[in-house]
Amino acid sequence: MRFLLVLAAAVASALALENLPQPYLWIALIWFTLLLFAVVMRVRFRPLWFNLAVLLLLVAGAEGRFAYRNHFLVEGYDPGEYIKSDHADLGYSVNPDQQVRARRRLRDEQLYDVVYTIDSSALRVAPPVAEGGGVECILFFGGSFTFGEGLDDDVTLPYQTGVKTGGEYRVYNFGLHGYGPHQMLAALESGYVDDRIECKPRFVIYQGIWFHAFRSAGMELWDPHGPHYVKRAGEQLKRIGRFDDDFYLDTRRKIFERLYRSSLFSELHQRFRRPEPKDYALYLAILDESRRLVESRYPGSEFHIVFWDEPWLPIEGIFESDSRFHRVGKILPEGWRADRTPYQVHKLDFHPSALAQDYVASYIATEIVGRAASDGER
Repeated sequence: MRFLLVLAAAVASALALENLPQPYLWIALIWFTLLLFAVVMRVRFRPLWFNLAVLLLLVAGAEGRFAYRNHFLVEGYDPGEYIKSDHADLGYSVNPDQQVRARRRLRDEQLYDVVYTIDSSALRVAPPVAEGGGVECILFFGGSFTFGEGLDDDVTLPYQTGVKTGGEYRVYNFGLHGYGPHQMLAALESGYVDDRIECKPRFVIYQGIWFHAFRSAGMELWDPHGPHYVKRAGEQLKRIGRFDDDFYLDTRRKIFERLYRSSLFSELHQRFRRPEPKDYALYLAILDESRRLVESRYPGSEFHIVFWDEPWLPIEGIFESDSRFHRVGKILPEGWRADRTPYQVHKLDFHPSALAQDYVASYIATEIVGRAASDGER
């Protein structure tokens, strides 16, 4: 009888994991019920079963609490139509020629309600070029910060930069939700960039943040087909295929896909995980190779990094002496350190607001584009 009850609980847990929303809440309740039954029936080791039952009840409560607190909804488009889930060069991309309305809510609270316009090249729409302009261009790379998640078309960083430089440069926004530097390098190497631009690149700007190191290491669930780069000791950086070609990365992803169905695990893992030194080393190697490729392929161009730094992040000594590395912490007013709410699309969503993008675009227009133009005149 006891064996049958344990077997039934195991089968019910497996079915819950694969078929129910918030499966770990139900799994905790299933085993809590079984252990409570063992306590009531005075099964041997009763104190142990009682304590485990209490622990499982606490786990179920935590699962429910985090699930309720973090239950965001993104509405307005079908991800299957919006996203091209398997792209040969980049892992995934958006489908071209579409306009989608993106709305994000936390229960009854609206975080944003915006429109994303995607052009015929599968890039987010760029600002118009002034008459006589557009011979040279500015290429932007990065993830959702560059794409402009939670922002309308005309207030993204690339769009505002194009406006603030008077339409002199043609602007291309190669950013997309979840992208990292590996997509940038793959786009440059594969000809994806050259197939889409109609100008001479003058500035190439990558907008990064510390957790992009997870992305380039193949540790994010949404990017199984992403370009896989490795750099072994004494060897050059090279692409060896896609992340899901690697048995370890593919197995890890499948395990974490199930673990991330736990709201408690997801909360704790996202809050406390940090890249390892080898992940940062790979991240920097990809950025260095991207810079080398840009400046060799497009003579006279400049590769710049705009980086959303954190006080705890050990970047001193890595970038500080590089005049083409720009810390957002030094671009935005000092209030960014204490209160970041004005610089987020919403207090519950950390993506940069139109105000933050405006500050960074102004900096790019004056301190990168403007200074280069001034130096050229000399």
